Amino acid sequence: MTVSNSNDGTGTETVSPTSVLVSSSNTLTFTYTAASGGLSSGAVTIAAPAGWSAPSTSSGTAGYTTASTGTVSAAGQVVTVSGVTLTSGSTLTVTYGAGGGASSALAPSSAGTSTFTTQEKSTSSGTLTNLASSPTVTVSNSNDGTGTETVSPTSVTVGSSDTLVFTYTAAAGGTASGAVAITAPSGWSAPSTSSGTAGYTTASTGTVSAAGQVVTVSGVTLTSGSTLTVTYGAGGGASSALAPSSAGTSTFTTQEKSTSSGTLTNLASSPTADGVRPPWGHFGDPQRRASSPPAPA
Repeated sequence: MTVSNSNDGTGTETVSPTSVLVSSSNTLTFTYTAASGGLSSGAVTIAAPAGWSAPSTSSGTAGYTTASTGTVSAAGQVVTVSGVTLTSGSTLTVTYGAGGGASSALAPSSAGTSTFTTQEKSTSSGTLTNLASSPTVTVSNSNDGTGTETVSPTSVTVGSSDTLVFTYTAAAGGTASGAVAITAPSGWSAPSTSSGTAGYTTASTGTVSAAGQVVTVSGVTLTSGSTLTVTYGAGGGASSALAPSSAGTSTFTTQEKSTSSGTLTNLASSPTADGVRPPWGHFGDPQRRASSPPAPA
């Protein structure tokens, strides 16, 4: 009777987590489970796809990789764990980006599905052979409705002509052909894409369109922490944004989607601008003029 280990290319492997953000720092844990027959001084290799950090055996270097058993080596995008002996159903854990921080595995700068092709041989004299199925990790942009936005200035005079600058900052994962939409509250000029028209609006990147009180900047691609600047009332003068004629707080509701196929979703917090009246000593205020005493004869 011949007693042998499992065939080469057998066993299964999983990865955790299975979803990460674009350009993020990660620790991926691969768990290989031996097939019936197990391994005797066998080996497992995992190939990190292009765009991921090259595996490393040096702590403090991106892609640092460790294993629960065997000896780890790395060449190019491939990490090999050799000298692996496992009984049927036992596991080997390979940690890519072990310890986090500077040792993390950096995800690609674009979204997609990453397949970590895995090979196995059950003995030292065997042949590395692809598993029937290799684990995958989904790399995605930030969720819709993420990021932050501020406005400057945050206070204007009622009925004044203004230029408001909105600064949107992308969340971790960034955006890829996404969009940002800002709604000017009632009483403000309708956003416009025509210079010389009240509410003229420009953007630092992407394509600007306007409909009613909403200005949309589409085709926005930003890395994590990068910014989009939207200028409402750009250039001043006839292009200014006219503030409401009554005092109060104006909320510029902002929505965002991180990809072209996403859904515009409200940010957790939208910027506000307060409309205030001029100081009473300012005789340009129509109410102040109406109540001012007549000049001495």
